[in-house]
Amino acid sequence: MSMEAPVQVALITGASRGIGAACAEAFAAAGYDLALWARTDTALTEVAERCRSHGVTVITDAVDVADGERVSAAVTRCVDALSG
Repeated sequence: MSMEAPVQVALITGASRGIGAACAEAFAAAGYDLALWARTDTALTEVAERCRSHGVTVITDAVDVADGERVSAAVTRCVDALSG
């Protein structure tokens, strides 16, 4: 039996600014690994770097949550990258 603590992961949409970015930074400060989504990757880079400064793993993806196929593919990438 493994005594390791489970990996804590948060998936945050709209993470490139405002409330989404603030949530990302709060979860990172609490030790969560993160999957950060926004409609465009450009603004996510800065947020991801601030989050990584807390020593957590962060992946980013440009995802419009209205696109079901894109969401499905992004969830698969999250599970593959952050499942511990």
